[in-house]
Amino acid sequence: MNINKPHLNIDYLLNVPLSFILQDTTIEKIEEIVDENGWNLLHYAVANCNINKIKELIHYNFNLSLNSTNNKLNINVFFVNNKKKPNSILFPKKINFLFKGFSPLHLALFLYNYYSTFSEDFFYQSISIKYLSILDILINENTSFKLVFDQDKNSLFDICFIMENIFLINLIYNKDKNFSTLNNILPTTALKILQVMKIKQEFNDKNNEKIYEEILLSLNKKQLKRELTTNLSINNTLHKINKI
Repeated sequence: MNINKPHLNIDYLLNVPLSFILQDTTIEKIEEIVDENGWNLLHYAVANCNINKIKELIHYNFNLSLNSTNNKLNINVFFVNNKKKPNSILFPKKINFLFKGFSPLHLALFLYNYYSTFSEDFFYQSISIKYLSILDILINENTSFKLVFDQDKNSLFDICFIMENIFLINLIYNKDKNFSTLNNILPTTALKILQVMKIKQEFNDKNNEKIYEEILLSLNKKQLKRELTTNLSINNTLHKINKI
């Protein structure tokens, strides 16, 4: 099969079993098939809530860390209930807090956050649950998510704090209790974000309040440990200088 054949495009790949396609090509060649914004097959599988295709791609070791070429969103990623559609829905044309391209995992986090906060309507909440299932597959069942960064080197943990979503912060925290995957966001900044979130949001849910307290405590411990390490390093340096 010639990888440049017109029919071998994203739409075709979404609807044909990979086992059939891979008879004549490789998963690496499939990874190279992108649209004008650099979205690959996994970007589209995530956007379309195509869980079977996502599982299929993971099975064949599709690279989860491939980024799009910019921060633009395809309008087709948004689902609308025409019966309950507001008079005007201004769907975002890009992920505003990202300046460059993003991975399918970053996209899944963004879309879960978007739909879970967009409306209390059952239709939109049910879509957010689908994205939660996708995150469960991409994160809970896959440890390589820790190595996924967008083009600006934001980790998934960074994005959760930027979006100020306590549920997503807790989701990553349960897989990274040492905050090792915080990259662009310093632990001190993460701590401040959580403190402000606690002020801004009212906690009627005791479980959410407990989650906040646990993560705040862990971040405080990490920051204290970091300060002690820095002080020890400075003291050791001064000690060596004094010996000279």
